[in-house]
Amino acid sequence: MRLWLYRDVHFPNATLEDESFMKKHLDHCIEVLRISSMCNVDLGFYTFFWGPKESVKPQSRSTSPRKCVDWERFEVWSMARKVALHPMLLRPTDEVGDLSHNLV
Repeated sequence: MRLWLYRDVHFPNATLEDESFMKKHLDHCIEVLRISSMCNVDLGFYTFFWGPKESVKPQSRSTSPRKCVDWERFEVWSMARKVALHPMLLRPTDEVGDLSHNLV
């Protein structure tokens, strides 16, 4: 999504067909993120407070503990199962094994 946001740099030769495809693709991605955030709500809210008198904007902070996944392990697992859009769909590989358990 970020690359497409700056498409003038990353995709300077994008066609109208590319734009149409990406609009549908990104709409799908945003929907997946929306559903994920609703089903796995993060209660680690950020609060705001005013700092010194010379501060023009409030400062933010969060004291909520977070438990993150092992991102490298998750990335290896997900990359082994990715679906190539072009030129054809690829079968998932068993080379990495099933790492879907114990990602946290």
